[in-house]
Amino acid sequence: MVRVSVKSYLSQSFIRSAASFARQCWKTEREHSSQRYEDDLLTEHQALAIGAISASVSFLEATINELFFDAADPLANSPLIKQLDDNTRRLMACLWGWENYQRTTKVLEKFQHVLRLAGKSPFDKGKSPYQEAADLIEVRNALIHYKPEWIAAYTKGLDQELVHDLERRLRGKFALNPFVPEGQVFFPDRCLCHGCSEWAIKSSINFVGSFLAEMKMSSSLNEIQEKLTTK
Repeated sequence: MVRVSVKSYLSQSFIRSAASFARQCWKTEREHSSQRYEDDLLTEHQALAIGAISASVSFLEATINELFFDAADPLANSPLIKQLDDNTRRLMACLWGWENYQRTTKVLEKFQHVLRLAGKSPFDKGKSPYQEAADLIEVRNALIHYKPEWIAAYTKGLDQELVHDLERRLRGKFALNPFVPEGQVFFPDRCLCHGCSEWAIKSSINFVGSFLAEMKMSSSLNEIQEKLTTK
């Protein structure tokens, strides 16, 4: 019997999915701009925003995992992996061969490690694009590992120590949910909308683009720009 093995890449599928969710989210907001925010609309609207946010983070994780996997694969000949120098590829392969590294290392730290292995400066964690990507992952984690909690509403003028962490992180970064009046809780009610979806996509693309630029590697995303519109 002949054995056939196939290797798939999903990073582009994830970011294209995120963009598709964002476009649908935008369409929902435009078509129902004067409609009351009822249960069916709430479910559809939040589902699209959650999909865009989750897929944007999956894009980050798939991008770096694909790069590591190809670095460790002697048969890999993808255009991206060919742009790595032999020493960086060898060091990445050594890290990837450690199973515990694959399981326990956080997504953004993997990007930082590759930069260091290539002799580049890692991202400043307190500045963009790292900070934006970290904020995005925090939102995704808050959704994936959701736990009900008491959250302050009507936070305008409130002591910042009493404001929810996600609101402090994200306030002012994007337009809020047009269906939800000011005064309701920031997360999840006012946060999950097209504005957040668009911000998530742009943050993830900017992070990956900045990483590749620092590595002096070209991005295949340039070939699908028309597929990544958010409106």
